[in-house]
Amino acid sequence: MRYRSTLPATAVLAMAALIATVGPVSAAEGELGLSAGFTLPAHEITGRFGRTIEPDVTYGLRGGMVISPRFELFADLTFTSLETVALMKDGDAIEFRTGVDFMMNPGEAERWFVSAALGYSDIDYGRKFYDFDYTFGAVGFGQRYEVQGGRRLRWEVRADLNPSGAGPIDEWFLNVRSLVSLTWGLSGSRWDRDSDRDGDGVPRNLDRCPDTATGWPVDEAGCALDSDGDGIPDGRDACPNTHPRAIAGDDGCALDSDGDNVADGLDNCPDTPKGALVGLRGCPLDTDRDGIYDGIDRCPDTQAGATVNALGCPY
Repeated sequence: MRYRSTLPATAVLAMAALIATVGPVSAAEGELGLSAGFTLPAHEITGRFGRTIEPDVTYGLRGGMVISPRFELFADLTFTSLETVALMKDGDAIEFRTGVDFMMNPGEAERWFVSAALGYSDIDYGRKFYDFDYTFGAVGFGQRYEVQGGRRLRWEVRADLNPSGAGPIDEWFLNVRSLVSLTWGLSGSRWDRDSDRDGDGVPRNLDRCPDTATGWPVDEAGCALDSDGDGIPDGRDACPNTHPRAIAGDDGCALDSDGDNVADGLDNCPDTPKGALVGLRGCPLDTDRDGIYDGIDRCPDTQAGATVNALGCPY
């Protein structure tokens, strides 16, 4: 392997040694790690026109920095050994790329993302006449997983496009890459110091509700519990056993607009007059069926058919 081609390999080995020495660290806003995968190089680069495109092994380094819940800046350096036509011998490609990942579901341990980047590549065939470099644009998509020890595992499929050609190539060409990366969080960052910002015991990288009030009970995702399902978190629910269908106020206690002791939402007769006795469904009772509700009726045993006054007593 030529001297220039040994540089990325040396960098990869140095990074592997560093990670092995440092070991797992907590999740950080910054990350650094290793990548490996395959590249389907353009015929314009390999010179293998008319032949089936075969994948070449790619490996390298990746670094990233979170700038918001949805955006992460990144840079990567990759090395690919190209199988070319006999005229040029096998070549080496060194690519540097920097851009941004857009997270589609921020806050979750498993996140889909799309990426956009600009890059630079140096192609070395060992013959100065054929060697060249070029710039390219890249787009891709993939998924990132949070794993134990502050590590992140991701896969990505991307396309690197040179729109204008370069060196001996006078037309556009496209490389397709598939990469798997394993990165470690950088200790000592703000993310590391603030890994559990709301103090609920759920690490920030796994916390879907990172601003939960201090002391509130939370579930495994770090979101406030609502045991009775009334929309009021247990941390400020004065009535934690409210019926699921009852309408609750700001304090989590069931509302009772007509004061009949049957909660709104369960009350089939929400406008019961004050003082009337009601059944389980909140509707007023009228035992003697004189039209005057029990509790208001001063003569609750009026005979059937009798004419009564507003107090329920016969004339």
